[in-house]
Amino acid sequence: MDNVFLQDAIKRRPKQAATHRNQFKLGMAMLAFSLVQQDFTDKAKASPQRAMTMLQARAWSRGTSATKCSCSRQRWLHSSSR
Repeated sequence: MDNVFLQDAIKRRPKQAATHRNQFKLGMAMLAFSLVQQDFTDKAKASPQRAMTMLQARAWSRGTSATKCSCSRQRWLHSSSR
């Protein structure tokens, strides 16, 4: 899990090596989450019915009902399926 920029930052400030590594890990995790979100939104745009089931699954995991959700995505899915 090394990167040229990470190694360069560690060489410049060796006392902050742990901080640099943690920031690098956080950045990589945020990048991974953004790729997952992008994949989710691309699939939702391609197939509104599939997106609806994904929203219902997410609502179920939160312990709420997807039909009671008032988020803009939910309203968009209801309007586009009519």
